Amino acid sequence: MRRTDKRMASGTTQLALDFTQTAPARPAVPPVVPPRPEPLTALPGDPSERGYQAFHSERAAALQELEQRFGLILNRRVRVTLCGVPAEFVGTLVLAQLLPCAAGHEPLRLRIGTAEFDDADIESCVLL
Repeated sequence: MRRTDKRMASGTTQLALDFTQTAPARPAVPPVVPPRPEPLTALPGDPSERGYQAFHSERAAALQELEQRFGLILNRRVRVTLCGVPAEFVGTLVLAQLLPCAAGHEPLRLRIGTAEFDDADIESCVLL
């Protein structure tokens, strides 16, 4: 598209547009907002990566050590009877705290569903 000015008889100009010609190419204008930089660290998308496998093997070793140390059956479906409680709890026995105490002075907090209790409160634990 090209603009041209035409003089009229009265001395005024009229703007005429010629649509047969292509418009000249515009120079590249930088964007107003710069693009986001790529994140430096991304979570692994492929579970076969070494870091992901190391995480799972370390987690499994730590859970196995806790099971042996406290004589528990973690992350499996069990039936638990607590001391002084007439009811039984059935479900998956999991840790109620993220990191158990390293010194061993405090009891280990466990959970089945919404019921939390100490490891010392367990009277019996049967694998289902």
